[in-house]
Amino acid sequence: MTAELAAKLTSQGVITIDDLADQSVDELVEAGGIDEKQAAAFIMKARESWFADEQTETGE
Repeated sequence: MTAELAAKLTSQGVITIDDLADQSVDELVEAGGIDEKQAAAFIMKARESWFADEQTETGE
């Protein structure tokens, strides 16, 4: 992620990793001016912590 993209997202209210993870691809494309593939990659990377938390809770 570039500093420019981070600034665009921050101005749209996307401030934390969870904020980013909560976005849809369409929302991120519109807010950040990036393509769908890149938006999906950012969202899934942001959601990794959610999946890691679930595995810790279930003992996997």
